Amino acid sequence: KHITFHRTRSPVVAEIYMNGVLVERGERVRDLGVLLDSSMDFADHIDGVCLRASRAMGFIFRLSKLGLNFQTMVILYKALVRPLLEYASPVWSPYLMGQVDKLQSIQRRFIRILGVRNGYSYRNVPIMDIENNLGLLPLSSRRHVADLLILYKLVNGDIDCPQLLQLINFRVPSVTRLRQLFELKQSSTNYLLHSPIPRMLRAGNGVCDLVDFFSDSKARFRRTILTCCAGMNAV
Repeated sequence: KHITFHRTRSPVVAEIYMNGVLVERGERVRDLGVLLDSSMDFADHIDGVCLRASRAMGFIFRLSKLGLNFQTMVILYKALVRPLLEYASPVWSPYLMGQVDKLQSIQRRFIRILGVRNGYSYRNVPIMDIENNLGLLPLSSRRHVADLLILYKLVNGDIDCPQLLQLINFRVPSVTRLRQLFELKQSSTNYLLHSPIPRMLRAGNGVCDLVDFFSDSKARFRRTILTCCAGMNAV
């Protein structure tokens, strides 16, 4: 099969032959676990991720009937459910609120079930309080951390990809008080604005006062970012 990626209403579609045989055209293809569709909006991938995560969470709840305690259920959620919702997120991280909420609803449902087992009614579970007590960041915050870690690895050579590195421009500030490390190009569309590299560069500029991309170790960098996100979530 082959697929044509495009963002236009009328894409140029050509027939492809191999050894005289017409190659079938597909509307989506899975590459390294990420489902890519022709428009590159990742809606199908997010739907599939949420479905698999819901099934994994159902498995945890069935196990809980055997007498699993509160903390064990959280460990299972972190091990079996959350990785499904985060795998390769720097590639497909959504910006549409409907998709962001769809992903977060999986964690909210998990928190509500835990709350019910602690005596709350389903609708009155204090979701943010329980998240903070358990150290469960919102999934959007964790995707933000993942973006920053990829950016850190790119600029420090931990990821050897010249094609991506050449998309990163560093800023030489004319005003010393302006501490923005990365130069941002103007985006003509929302899709481009929220695509991986521009999104990562904006995230990087947002934490320049907290971390040093070049002198901090990877562990220190990650710890600082996680602490910052946890503090923002607790406010």
